[in-house]
Amino acid sequence: MKKVLFIAYYFPPIGGGGVQRSLKFAKYLPSLGYMPHVLTAGRVAEEHWSPRDEALLADLPPGVRISRIDGLPASEVRSWNRRMRDVCQLPSRFGAAWANAVLREGARLCAEHAFDLIYVSMSPFEGAAAAASLSRRFGIPWVADLRDPWALDEVQVFYSGVHRRIARRQMRRALADASLVIMNTPEAARRLVTAFPEYRKRNVTSLTNGYDAADYDHLTWQRDDHFRIVHTGSLHARHGRQLAARRRLYERLGRIEPGVDLLSRSHVFLLEALRLWQARDARVARQVRLILAGSLTSEDRRMVERSAARGLVTLEGYRTHQQTARLQVDAEVLFLPMHQVAPNRRATIVPGKTYEYLATRRPILAAVPQGDARDFVTEAQTGFVCGPADVEGMVAHLKALHQAWLEHRDPVKPRDEVIVQFERQRLTTLLAGHFDEVLDNHRAGLRSMPLPSHVRSDVPAQP
Repeated sequence: MKKVLFIAYYFPPIGGGGVQRSLKFAKYLPSLGYMPHVLTAGRVAEEHWSPRDEALLADLPPGVRISRIDGLPASEVRSWNRRMRDVCQLPSRFGAAWANAVLREGARLCAEHAFDLIYVSMSPFEGAAAAASLSRRFGIPWVADLRDPWALDEVQVFYSGVHRRIARRQMRRALADASLVIMNTPEAARRLVTAFPEYRKRNVTSLTNGYDAADYDHLTWQRDDHFRIVHTGSLHARHGRQLAARRRLYERLGRIEPGVDLLSRSHVFLLEALRLWQARDARVARQVRLILAGSLTSEDRRMVERSAARGLVTLEGYRTHQQTARLQVDAEVLFLPMHQVAPNRRATIVPGKTYEYLATRRPILAAVPQGDARDFVTEAQTGFVCGPADVEGMVAHLKALHQAWLEHRDPVKPRDEVIVQFERQRLTTLLAGHFDEVLDNHRAGLRSMPLPSHVRSDVPAQP
């Protein structure tokens, strides 16, 4: 059994979609010959991006050890200190504290356990520098797993175009000596080697997010008196509203990529589609319900309250992972909204809910741009696709799906051979194969080099 120092800030009992990738890798790696020792945060304040879901810890098999770092500062969302550090391209207090704590605790664990490999899940992206320092100090190869595309993320807002270029240089340097860089979509991997051409000769791959069959195989669809449209996970109404009001200015300043509009990743256009549909068909008020399950902000709720379709909406709030799976399986249609991008661009991200939606084999109303998400739901033959802000397209798809529901007719013929490629156990098998390759290359490199006379111990912590 090979030992892996498994660094992941987002890990249970933190809940939500952001922990599923790390959790499921840690769940299935032991059966594939890799025992993770998880280094993660201690108690984290319960907030929008870090809800609690204690039940997730039951997924871990015996033998997986967890070391927790206590005393980390809270993440700074809109503080003056955070703004000034962003302007100066410095790590936030939270990011710097995380990097220093990982370096300190990681060094202690590496000295005690003789790990074969270091794996770091990002964000926080400051974890890359800490993992690289541990790798140099202890002679252990490290693997960078990016849950988001970092400085290549088209929805990230920078202070200027100069700041965007600086962030890309920081990303390029931080990942330079990783033995493997994993991006979580094929498009993000392509974008990485395009932005940094020297990475074409490096070990770069894509490994998507996915779904755990064990969470869904025992669930079957149960018909209800209502035609249920379900959205699970976060909505982005507040950020979308702010960005929409300043989009032209931000584009001129280079703060955002041209053509990006985040508002469509909220429920604003679906609510408008429901308003129109309800005005045209009296049955909608009696038969249709929109269920929004996830951590909702005050702006998410206000958007519903202001809508003429508010009588159709049920606000579920945050639900555990298993409760969320039940809601997804019981949906007549699952709503998948995404941001808009420029016509000549493809989105680099795929929302994590996409793969869980596919696991249900239920119809997906995919209001998405060109990109991997659109490709996946189309190839699986479960997607009813339109543009992110195409209200009339949403109405047309909802009417067709509603008619199929009235006629007790299944509107989709899912292609299982497409869907099963996103199963978590299969994805973890691919990850273990990558780990094997990294270790083989590392051993080959050691055989071709003279043995060092000592191990470096003077690597400074990041500021």
